[in-house]
Amino acid sequence: MPNKTKSTPINPVWLYTGIFLLAFCLRLGYQQFLKAHYLFYSSPSSDVTYYQDWATEIAKGNWLGDKTFFGLPLYPYFLAVLIRLALGHLEIVRLFHLILGAFNCVLLFAVGKKIFSQRVGFLAAILAASNFILIYYDWLMMPVTLLISLSLFLLYYLASDLLKDRSREWLLFGVIAGLAVLGDGKIIFFLFLLALSILFRWPYFWKAKLFKILLPLALGTAMILGSVALRNRLIGGDWTAISAQSGLSFYTGNNPLATGVYDHPAFLRPSHQGQDEDQKIIAEKIARRQLSPQEISQFWQDKAVQFIRQHPEQYLRLLWRKTRLFLTDTENAHDADLLLQGQWQKTLDINPFGVICPLAIFGILLSLRKYPAAHFPNLLIISQWLMTSIFFLTTRHRATVLPVFLLYEAQTLFWIVDSLRTKQWRRLGIITGFVLSFLLLFPREQADPGYTDFIRFSKTGTIYLQRSDPQKAQAAFQNALNIRPNDSTTLYNLGNAYLQAGNYPLAEQYFEKSIRICPHNVDALFNMAYTFEQTNQPQRAIDFYQQVLHYQPESLDVLFRLSQVYNQVGQCEQALHYFQRLVDQNPSLTEALKPYLKGCLAF
Repeated sequence: MPNKTKSTPINPVWLYTGIFLLAFCLRLGYQQFLKAHYLFYSSPSSDVTYYQDWATEIAKGNWLGDKTFFGLPLYPYFLAVLIRLALGHLEIVRLFHLILGAFNCVLLFAVGKKIFSQRVGFLAAILAASNFILIYYDWLMMPVTLLISLSLFLLYYLASDLLKDRSREWLLFGVIAGLAVLGDGKIIFFLFLLALSILFRWPYFWKAKLFKILLPLALGTAMILGSVALRNRLIGGDWTAISAQSGLSFYTGNNPLATGVYDHPAFLRPSHQGQDEDQKIIAEKIARRQLSPQEISQFWQDKAVQFIRQHPEQYLRLLWRKTRLFLTDTENAHDADLLLQGQWQKTLDINPFGVICPLAIFGILLSLRKYPAAHFPNLLIISQWLMTSIFFLTTRHRATVLPVFLLYEAQTLFWIVDSLRTKQWRRLGIITGFVLSFLLLFPREQADPGYTDFIRFSKTGTIYLQRSDPQKAQAAFQNALNIRPNDSTTLYNLGNAYLQAGNYPLAEQYFEKSIRICPHNVDALFNMAYTFEQTNQPQRAIDFYQQVLHYQPESLDVLFRLSQVYNQVGQCEQALHYFQRLVDQNPSLTEALKPYLKGCLAF
């Protein structure tokens, strides 16, 4: 009889190494491709620059900050550490992101192996390594990569033998979960659903000492969230649990014009910094008094609740649309850079969400009873759906649970392979019918090509402004206005292009149009005032600077310009008044600024 040779199992170390190298090489290759072919490689979206600016300020030593958080703070602090390690070189920071993204694929393999089987974990890891959306967000340098790491770590922790009454393990789990909450609000829902599961799903815990399980979990989470709330109280003046942005986000997702995806409110500047300032300006203007960060958040939350109460039928339709969108491959939920890379996504995204989602849902149904630990990734998906229902859908937010979808897709793919091998045609008919029905119910949505062109022209104009090429900037912004004639920000940018070219009449004209649409646009108001300075209209310049100062009473730029204009017209008392307000805020500027008020200081 011939000798039977046994196949030698693959060393797990080689599997982990192979997954990491594949994922990293694909990410590095795409990064190099974009560096050579993507016009906007060095001109990221406002959200990216917002996090980078925040992190850079922290990395300079301002670890506590000087105001209440208006964004989720975990990622900026993580990014600040990377910036310090990279000595400020953003390309090295990007490399860290690519490495972490590749490591996430390895971690997904470990989670899949723990919950399902080695083959499911391996296939899911390969799918994640080659997934266009995950590669894109690892390149973009946004919170997605870090949040995936934390989510997978929590799942791995739970899928292990943690579900016993060991207080220290639950305390540590609570601390890690608390950190994850600082970067991703869905973790709050995940912890709540997890606590309910512990109480009602596993009878063992009725007999166990709950104080050794839920109390340490709650304590660990509370330690993190409580420290942030205390920090906001000491720095900002009120007890904001995490971020004062939640109210505006809730309103953005629940108002008469809401569509279920993120639509930037027209009355706010599109930059993250502008959004933070404008929501305060508008709230205080309506309230007719100064508001604390928590009161600003409450103001917008009340606006959203008012809409829900007054339009219950519209709100219910909106809720249903959010649920449909959560399961839909929709470009309307993409951010700007992803839309601009759409041509490459069509070529490289060999496993789009429209394919992943139906296979993943079928995989969830297959796993409900067979794999008890699959309950935990189910809770994570449900938590993300709850966040979408409460707020809105963005591809970025849904991408944080995309690896979990890939786990279930891998489970379904092996089920299909096994059905083919055993010639179980009935099962194959079921999955075929399920997928086709799903695609009919949740068809892919494409974004309006005009909107993508609008973004492209707007970003191109900004690049030409940075390069001091106002003529090309004017052409780009005018093309953008041809698509959206009443876009306040584009009108403002076109005014900047004419201002840079020295064409003050046209600059004034477009600033005026921008202000007419958005009266509290402080950037347009400031540049309009500066235009009047250049055309020797000091009183009109003063009037507009005063409007900006009303909205931004501590603006160093406005205080300096006012002191300059009053100095030029010989009103030294006013000039010295604003100069004193300026140096009171920043005494180190005193000597440097004295030459600018030489005449009035002599007076």
